[in-house]
Amino acid sequence: MAASCRRYSSPSIVTPRLLRRGRAVAALVWLLVALSGCSGGSSANDPEQIYLDALHKSQYGNFGKPDGELISQGHWACGQIRDGATPQSVAARLSDMNQISDSAASFQVNAATSNICPDRT
Repeated sequence: MAASCRRYSSPSIVTPRLLRRGRAVAALVWLLVALSGCSGGSSANDPEQIYLDALHKSQYGNFGKPDGELISQGHWACGQIRDGATPQSVAARLSDMNQISDSAASFQVNAATSNICPDRT
């Protein structure tokens, strides 16, 4: 009777080939998850890019400066506010530096504090 039980027992579902394939799939999934954290061109969560997008899409245009300089000015504004300056005084200084309207400068300071200030002042 023991022989008949063996004959009708179900075969092993996990074969060595399936096990290797499962490991390969697991490795691929792990790699995809690891790479999904890389920026790789996607800037949807980059605070500086969000700041630049806000400036470029605003009614104030491109602010007459290259992106690198706008980012530097945004970090400068954050530092000034962190050191105790009011957003209004920082906007007034940016207005003078960039020869832009007070409202455009206020928008730039607001975009910086909303997006690139480390402590989101």
